[in-house]
Amino acid sequence: MGYLAAVKAWNRSKPETLLHLPRLSNPDPRTGERGWITDHLSDTQFEVWRNEHARQIKQRLRNLRTREQLRAGIGINGYAVERKLADLQSKVSRRVRHQRNASYLAQNFTQDQLRIIYCLLDDLEELLPKRPIIALGEVYDLIRLRKQAMK
Repeated sequence: MGYLAAVKAWNRSKPETLLHLPRLSNPDPRTGERGWITDHLSDTQFEVWRNEHARQIKQRLRNLRTREQLRAGIGINGYAVERKLADLQSKVSRRVRHQRNASYLAQNFTQDQLRIIYCLLDDLEELLPKRPIIALGEVYDLIRLRKQAMK
């Protein structure tokens, strides 16, 4: 079963369907079991959360499909290269604004050259370090440890 299908199948009354649903990092002190990160949500809130999670997965899949098509040269144009430049710049420095130059790119480069430029920028973007994602439970653990150290 794929990740998106697993998310769509999540059903709180059937724990076996909760594949890929993250658990809390700290066990419950009374039972010793680790709960789900959605335990505090009502059923309605859980459905909203599940639907939003599925929507974000679909959006990421669309973005990946578009990226693969552009790397293959399908639909490549000056605007696609400009967007990639803007994405890359926003990851490197948020203060500097890049020049808008899609028409210049389209007039001065062939489709194949635009594809090569896009692929090089895409590869460069992949080399940039990703921002670490810290689980919420780990954040609470760090806060608790910091408070204990201050005592």
